[in-house]
Amino acid sequence: MNVRLKIMVFLATFCLLSTACERFSKASRFHYGEIDCDEIDVASRLPGRIKKVLVHPGQKVKKGDPLIEFEDDILAIKKQAALSRIAAAESQQKMSEDAFRPEVKAQLSSAAKAAKQQMDFARTSLERTKELFKEGAVAQQTVDEVEMKYKSLIENYNAAMSAVQLSNNGARKEVRVTTEALVEQARSRLAEIESFEKDMTLKSPVDADVQAIMSHEGELVPMGYPVVTLQKTERAWVALNIREEDLSLFPMDRKIEVEIPGLSGQKVETEVKFISAMANFASRNQTAERSSVDLKTFEVRLNFPKTPDGVRPGMTARVVKFF
Repeated sequence: MNVRLKIMVFLATFCLLSTACERFSKASRFHYGEIDCDEIDVASRLPGRIKKVLVHPGQKVKKGDPLIEFEDDILAIKKQAALSRIAAAESQQKMSEDAFRPEVKAQLSSAAKAAKQQMDFARTSLERTKELFKEGAVAQQTVDEVEMKYKSLIENYNAAMSAVQLSNNGARKEVRVTTEALVEQARSRLAEIESFEKDMTLKSPVDADVQAIMSHEGELVPMGYPVVTLQKTERAWVALNIREEDLSLFPMDRKIEVEIPGLSGQKVETEVKFISAMANFASRNQTAERSSVDLKTFEVRLNFPKTPDGVRPGMTARVVKFF
């Protein structure tokens, strides 16, 4: 009986110790990661030849600092062509608004005045002829002839006034709308070129460190091709590849202390701010265990409350304490 009891106590103790050892091994396993940060590829909206490189790798730059200068001779030619288009379009617009020359307008106005004088004279003649007809001095045919002439002169006067009105109104409304659109189109093209002039000097979009220069002086760069790569080291984080059985140690917002050998072993407090939604397959997990490779890991990012001075992407970081 005593032997059986001793065996049961031994087995229970062994199970408890095994569970405790497993938990201790899981919690005490070294987790290594690397410092990482956002990279920004700065590119030009226009193709061009590099005139001068104003920065070098490793240099710190502020937002708005010039990075690259491009040659602007082709853009200057395009700008001159756009100015010429504006001048031509404005000339067409002026012609549509004032379709008749001043001399033609003066002739039409004189013709209208002469037609009015002839019409007034014919009306007076018609009135006199009718009075003579009442007295029996002229025949009805004479009255009809004078009246027909008067009506003809009225039509001539109306036609002359229509010509004057046409000269004052200018071209048709559709023609004026078309020329106005051409002017606006030419001005928009000039505004586009002037906006591209700002890209002749490539500037940094953020505060960052220059990581690499992709192209150099004299090289021709296509549109949208990255010329300078920047790293935002002030917003670095620790990237870990955590095996699925250890993922429970890294819940969101948990505070974790890491050691950075590259900073003379400085220990820094971090916080879990990102856990990948899906496992990464065939990713190597760096651990203290020799030949340890895990085919299913999750990326976990530990953010610094304040990025330590001197930290650089690629530095190793080791988890040393969980809070």
